Amino acid sequence: MSSANRGVVTPRATKVLPPHIADWQLPPDWSWGPGGMVGDYRHYQEVIDALGRSLSLVTAPDPSHTAWLFEEAKQLAHRSHPSIPTTYH
Repeated sequence: MSSANRGVVTPRATKVLPPHIADWQLPPDWSWGPGGMVGDYRHYQEVIDALGRSLSLVTAPDPSHTAWLFEEAKQLAHRSHPSIPTTYH
């Protein structure tokens, strides 16, 4: 079955914050990175923390997808390296 038959969207780069996070305020000394990626059900946005680390913020542009994305993230977090903290909000 081709990706077109499954409704898969090829991820594409973004240069502006999408509407669902445009009004978000980052913690002090954090900043938005230069771009992100949008694809199937998720938006990935680079953020730079107060220590200068590049992090990936994964969000669900469609509010109806937030619950399963949150559950997926919790399951995947257990596969992370133990020295890398993961938080969910």
